[in-house]
Amino acid sequence: RAGQDATFSVSAFANETIRGRVKEIRLAATTISNVVTYTVVVTVPNTRGRLLPGMTATLRIITDQRPDALRVPNAALRWRPAGAAGPGGAPASAQASAQASALTPIEQALADLPDLTAAQRQDIAAAQAEFRDRMAGLPADADARRSVAQAARQRLTARLNGVLTPDQRAQLAASRGRTGQAGTVWVRDEDNAPPRAVPVRIGLSDGSVTEVTGGDLVAGARVVVGSERTGAVAGTARRLF
Repeated sequence: RAGQDATFSVSAFANETIRGRVKEIRLAATTISNVVTYTVVVTVPNTRGRLLPGMTATLRIITDQRPDALRVPNAALRWRPAGAAGPGGAPASAQASAQASALTPIEQALADLPDLTAAQRQDIAAAQAEFRDRMAGLPADADARRSVAQAARQRLTARLNGVLTPDQRAQLAASRGRTGQAGTVWVRDEDNAPPRAVPVRIGLSDGSVTEVTGGDLVAGARVVVGSERTGAVAGTARRLF
């Protein structure tokens, strides 16, 4: 959105972080290989004239932030012991698929929107049905599974953004931030103790770590992020300031 902070770098000054702010999002879309993109204009001071037309920039836009968040490595949300059951007793892989396909947090957030029209509800139902179909057909390979699931979520988000008004999108984002999505992490209390499953609600993610918005996980807990031949590798839940 206009007004959001942005940071970027250019190859000529690869070690320098340049800060700017989103000025506008132009409505003239470009479609390449069925991918629709929009030009975003970012303003930045260029008093020394070092930034030139045509430079390629690697850019990050801050869309949301939490000043004090409990966070876990994303690997902790993906790791499961072989053959392990989740907190509800179902196999972890089946439970994860059920959680993703149920879409409860988003449905709950949408239910909180009081002013949806009949046409909007119809379009939203169609988008959710498409999402469930995609999630039901996830491949067995873990990497491919994550890629397809991420694409399905991005497709759902794009469809919802196309249906909702700007005010409704803001309300949905705020409501989803309160509810969070369901997830599970595995905690090892002692070196020789088997890991135990801890259900959590998760929120923002920067691609490396994810915010924990609810559940029984506490700061300092040793969460499992992977396995070696001799045992599990533990990370740590930390607070982000």
